[in-house]
Amino acid sequence: MTEYNTAFNEVDLLMNEMLEKLNISLNETNLYPTDDMFRIIVQEIDVENLKILSFIYNEGSQEVIDNMTPVIKEFMYWWGDNLDYGTINIQSLIAKKEEKIISSIILENSDKAKKIKRI
Repeated sequence: MTEYNTAFNEVDLLMNEMLEKLNISLNETNLYPTDDMFRIIVQEIDVENLKILSFIYNEGSQEVIDNMTPVIKEFMYWWGDNLDYGTINIQSLIAKKEEKIISSIILENSDKAKKIKRI
């Protein structure tokens, strides 16, 4: 269960920030386009946490589900809606985020190699 806490904490933080900015409660989210809210949250989530959430959605045990806060449960409902309506391809988003990370590492190492050659 503890391996999921980082992902849950990030979702909880992002969801609460969004609710605060919109000045709404969790119960009022159904009055707004939740697909847009879901898109905002998943764009901000760290790639490793996104992978964990994907695993939980696909393979989650009842113990994990029972320990989710209401905010996390609502987000996971949005996840299911996203899968039903195909708003965002989560696997493509994960691949895109991983590509950004790998590209930045390659560029960073390339810059280091250039500096070494100049010396």
